Amino acid sequence: MLNTLVNVGKIKILAITLGPRGVGLLSQLNNFIQVLSIATSLGLNVGVTRNIAEYSAESRKKSILDLISTVTIVLSGVLAVSVLCGIIFSSRISQLILDNRGFSSFIIITLIGLPFIVYYNFVRSIFTGLLEIRTYVLVGVLSAVLGLVALVPFVLIYKLQGAVWHLLLYSVASFAIAIFF
Repeated sequence: MLNTLVNVGKIKILAITLGPRGVGLLSQLNNFIQVLSIATSLGLNVGVTRNIAEYSAESRKKSILDLISTVTIVLSGVLAVSVLCGIIFSSRISQLILDNRGFSSFIIITLIGLPFIVYYNFVRSIFTGLLEIRTYVLVGVLSAVLGLVALVPFVLIYKLQGAVWHLLLYSVASFAIAIFF
């Protein structure tokens, strides 16, 4: 419920400040990064949740640590290749999804945030596997609220550029919150 209210607030602030064109562009960037985060996570989060729940029930801490280590290595490799390729082809990607090669810097900024989004979701899947549902929810709510608080000055001062930088900083902050817990 709170996440929904925060998202409505974000959209309202963006609509008032950036207008339809800015909201549309930001929406395209959000969709782009969401698709990439799903693709680069390789569906591992579901397996992580299931296996960690199983290992936890059997008190197999070493197996949990081994799983986390292995998945981290796999994700790191996939993310490195994905981000590098995305940066190299940022002009083409910008033309394809934003209909303008001039926004390639926005693509690069968004791509830099990709690893943080993927690792954030990975950490949240660990919480779920450990049945730390309160922590899972708390991390999500704190990320959403802090994201809204940070969005306002970024958008008011820097307009569209600030909204794009917010995407990156939101990803980093969300991951940091998840790691903290």
